Amino acid sequence: MIRRAGDAGLAAMAVVAGAPLPVCAGEAVAPETMPDFGPNVLVIDPSMPGGEIQARIDAIFAQQEAAHFTDRRFAILFKPGRYTTDVRVGFFTQVLGLGTMPGAVTIDGHVRVNADWLKGDALANFWRGAENLTVRPPEGWDRWAVSQAAPYRRMHVLGDLVLDDGGSSSGGFLADCRIEGTIRAGSQQQWYSRSSRIGGWQGVNWNMMFQGVQGAPATSFPDPAVTTLLRVPLLREKPFLQVDAAGSWSVFVPALRRDAEGTSWADGPTAGSALPLAHFFLARPGMDAATLNAALARGQHLLFTPGVYRLDAPLRVTAANRVLLGIWLATLQAVQGNAVLEIDDVPGVTIAGLMIDAGAVRSLVLVQVGPRGCTGDHRHNPVLLADLFFRVDGGTGSQGNPGLLPYKSKNLDFSAEWYYRPDSYISVGYFHKSVVNFIGTGQVKKPVFGLTNPADGPRYKAALEALGAGATSNDIRQYIFANYPGSVKITGGTPGNYTGDILGLPEDAPVLFTVNTPVNNNQTANVHGWEFAVQHSFWETGLGMILNYTIVDGDVHYRNDQPATVNQFALVGLSDTANVIGYYDKNGIQARVAYNWRAEFLSGAGSNPSYTEPYGQIDASASWEALPRTTLFFEGINLTGEGRRAHQRTDRYVTVTAPGYARYTVGVRYRF
Repeated sequence: MIRRAGDAGLAAMAVVAGAPLPVCAGEAVAPETMPDFGPNVLVIDPSMPGGEIQARIDAIFAQQEAAHFTDRRFAILFKPGRYTTDVRVGFFTQVLGLGTMPGAVTIDGHVRVNADWLKGDALANFWRGAENLTVRPPEGWDRWAVSQAAPYRRMHVLGDLVLDDGGSSSGGFLADCRIEGTIRAGSQQQWYSRSSRIGGWQGVNWNMMFQGVQGAPATSFPDPAVTTLLRVPLLREKPFLQVDAAGSWSVFVPALRRDAEGTSWADGPTAGSALPLAHFFLARPGMDAATLNAALARGQHLLFTPGVYRLDAPLRVTAANRVLLGIWLATLQAVQGNAVLEIDDVPGVTIAGLMIDAGAVRSLVLVQVGPRGCTGDHRHNPVLLADLFFRVDGGTGSQGNPGLLPYKSKNLDFSAEWYYRPDSYISVGYFHKSVVNFIGTGQVKKPVFGLTNPADGPRYKAALEALGAGATSNDIRQYIFANYPGSVKITGGTPGNYTGDILGLPEDAPVLFTVNTPVNNNQTANVHGWEFAVQHSFWETGLGMILNYTIVDGDVHYRNDQPATVNQFALVGLSDTANVIGYYDKNGIQARVAYNWRAEFLSGAGSNPSYTEPYGQIDASASWEALPRTTLFFEGINLTGEGRRAHQRTDRYVTVTAPGYARYTVGVRYRF
């Protein structure tokens, strides 16, 4: 089976202000004229016979049900009206209502994703979407069994919504939706629901996240693993296509929302601006970067019709408030090791509804938002990245290294102490360590488990020679199905439209994984710092205090501005620490209260760093020797319930947020 190792879906949620965008000169499209979206966009209106509508929807699904390796992209657009139909949504397919509100298009039936093609297992159900519809399922429930890269937006379901199909499912995104019934999670996990209203939620496996969702369950992490935030501080929803009663087409750009809770359309049409389609350049597969950049230079927005765009240069967005919107899932692929998008240090740009593909030539950057070192302040009109899905080659892993050498250090320590009373003192110390063979984390590219890539071998090359450089990935797959029956498994379809798996062979190129491994660094790493301490007892009262502070630093730091592909060596675990302790020790009673604090530190390196954020907690303990050999004791840990957080290159990319809880112990000790 051909699969890019490490395929990933990303539903980015940066925000942009919803200020009106400028009118741009573009190719004239009369308001009443049906735009030419190309052959892979099906526009349905209420005048079409129901049988024809169902047949055309079923024909698309027949092609896309199991087509996770294809260049075909489809969109099914419903004009305002009411329809009785069953919409099964396959790979690379978007179902979209064209009204100003979800209620403008009502489906009496289903808009559903099943996993029949994998016997109920939805772990591979990626790359599809539903948006801006009202669904009235006849059985009272609909199904959306997906795992990542399958956003469910502006949907109004008049019933329950089921998120699995009996097998496994992992990861999804629901936003600006109203579910009248209950969402039944089933096997689903790692699901993010935002700015919506639901009738209830049933079932939790792992990492269910709710933000600004009315009707969401209360936070109960880690058992069950539910995290609920009441509001979204700042957001703007993804733009969408719409058509009015006069036949005028536009792209609606929602306005910025602050402290958002519930849907953007709860009290009527969403606030924002409608950009006439005449202000957009309709991009079509086969157009090159020069053509698309010329449209941007003329002041036009870009609307990408479904298909794959192979770009030998990046699209350059240099003007504020520009909109680049893909009809599902227009794919931008780098073919010369280039980026596909470069956005200047300008406010209000919107990039949405696109798949970003790495090409055969390695690209250090695929999308760059702002040049390196940019300093523009766009907090009032920031950039929006919505429904962008990145596919890059290579998996990741980790392994040990039995060839590691022990590290050696030369140490210099200096300390001075002054005991001004038998039980009170002040001390200061300095330390310096010069370490060689320091153990850090490196990355190596290597094959794993003998896995090979059928898309990089003699069969693939033979198909390219026979079909020409313009062959699509589906053309190549069908050529291999037809000409190499001994190394494929055909599961369905007809000649020229087979579905199935292409098996890797020993003569194919190996799949390379980026493997993190401990390595000895050839640098000399220096660690140095100061230690300060004070202990003071208050005469004969039994009361006292202890203060200490440690300052530590090293000369090798992780550089967050370097790409993940750059192998870096950095010292982990270095941070300042402090302790403040008050105690009582007299008459058989011992009591102690301590505040312990640690500054932020690098807790993991590798291709992406991990930083544990500053943390402090208060602990207390006490004991009383009530009788000879009998002691009553009490311990309290983290009395104020402080939580912990970790992030990657920026504190806006939070990877761990764990609530803290106070723990108490009460007991009796008896010495025999």
